[in-house]
Amino acid sequence: MADTARTRLAEAGWTIPEPYVVRSQYVPARLHGDVLYCAGLTSPLQGRVGDEVDIEHARAAARQCALLQLAAIGQALGDLDRVASVLRLTGYVYARSGFAESPKVLDAASEVFVTAFGEAGRHVRSAVAVAGLPGGASVELEVIATAVGAP
Repeated sequence: MADTARTRLAEAGWTIPEPYVVRSQYVPARLHGDVLYCAGLTSPLQGRVGDEVDIEHARAAARQCALLQLAAIGQALGDLDRVASVLRLTGYVYARSGFAESPKVLDAASEVFVTAFGEAGRHVRSAVAVAGLPGGASVELEVIATAVGAP
């Protein structure tokens, strides 16, 4: 098997889902030159971390978000292997007041990108605890990446 992002993810036991279907007036990803800007995508897991959701479930939600972002990236670029580097990950964790473990939650998302792209998947990151997310989602991620080649 070729050493591709999808292969590396499959070897880790992760599957990229079908791309998110937008039901509003935005696109999940926009390529400008060689920079790909990805909209915030939320996890299917709902609930406030530190209350009804524990950290391990929140980490699973962060992984789901990362895989959803990879689906959007693959759709926008036509091939995940066009990713040259993941530049930035911004993660939001719906959490109780005073929750200080957002970086631990978002480490799970970062692991997905490093698994998929190796060193090119290492990125700068912000990990922010917030008072609420759309639909009560536990985690939301935004990604900025660079791409090579034509679609």
